[in-house]
Amino acid sequence: MTLRLASLDVVDAIDLANAVAAGPDFPANVGFEVVWTAAGPFVPLRHEAHGFRGEFRKAMATVAWTGSTGDSHYVSAPAATSKVVFAVVGRERNGMFLF
Repeated sequence: MTLRLASLDVVDAIDLANAVAAGPDFPANVGFEVVWTAAGPFVPLRHEAHGFRGEFRKAMATVAWTGSTGDSHYVSAPAATSKVVFAVVGRERNGMFLF
């Protein structure tokens, strides 16, 4: 499964404190590609109190991204160097769609 976005205009608020305070921001652009590769069987998960049900498979994931703002340009390391902490692929139902 792949999620690819070549170019998305966003704003760069510099840091969280500035963003929360509605401080100055600057036009920016980002792009990324995330690839998930699932392995193993689906594992069911259900939580009635939270109205959630799903089936998930453990996965490996890689990501590569680019970003730019003003004259600054940023590029991640190659996707193959990604270090997976946690990744799953699955289907879920929640809220009014649970039943």
